[in-house]
Amino acid sequence: MIAYCASTSTQKTLSALRASGWRLLLTPDILKKTKDKRPQLWPTGEPAPYALDNGAFGAYQRGVSFDSDAFRWAVARVGSSADWVAIPDSVGNAVLTYKLAGEWFEYVKKYTRRPLFVVQDDMKSNDVRRWVSRGCGLFVGGSTEFKLKTMGKWSRLAHDYGNICHVGRVNSQKRIILCAHAGADSFDGSSVAQFPSTLPLLNKAVQFTNQQRSLF
Repeated sequence: MIAYCASTSTQKTLSALRASGWRLLLTPDILKKTKDKRPQLWPTGEPAPYALDNGAFGAYQRGVSFDSDAFRWAVARVGSSADWVAIPDSVGNAVLTYKLAGEWFEYVKKYTRRPLFVVQDDMKSNDVRRWVSRGCGLFVGGSTEFKLKTMGKWSRLAHDYGNICHVGRVNSQKRIILCAHAGADSFDGSSVAQFPSTLPLLNKAVQFTNQQRSLF
C-alpha cells in the first residue's frame, strides 16, 4: 500500500519521508507557491513521486469556492507525471460531484493516465460504476463514518475493472490497517506534515500491512 503525505517544505521531514518510501500529495495551492511551479524535489535533488489532488477539500475547509482555474493550471503542468489526479468534487454533495465529474473528466483524461473519481456519502455502486468502467480509479472521500463503512466495497469495485482505490484523510495506525484490510492501494494524510514525529509510528503500520500482504 502506497503512503502519501500532504506536501511540506520542511527539509528534514522531506528527507524522512523519502527514506521511508512515502510519496507526496500535491494540490494546486501548493504548486502556486513554488517559485518554479513544478513538482517538488527531495532534498537530494531527485524528483519526489507524487499524486495531484484537486484542492476541493482545502477550499471547503477554508470556506472558499473551488478554484477551477488553479486546478486547470496544475493539471496541465504536472498531471502527466502524477501517479493519479483527483477529478474535482464537492465535499459531501453526491449530486454536484457527479455533475463536476461530467464537466471535468475529458480534460483530466487528456493529461493523466489515471484519473480518480471521488466517492461521496450516499453514492451507490451502480452509479459509481459508470466512472470506473470509463477508466477511473476511486478516491474514497466523504465523511469518516461513510469512508470506514464502505471503503472495502469501493476497493472491490475499482479492482473489478483493473483500477485503483485510494483513501483520503488517513492519519492513524488504526486507519492505515483498516485501509489495508479493505484492499485499498494507497492512502494520504496530513499528520506527518503537521507533526513529523508521527512518521515512525505511522510507517510501522504501513510496513506491517505490506508485510502481511506479501504473505498471501
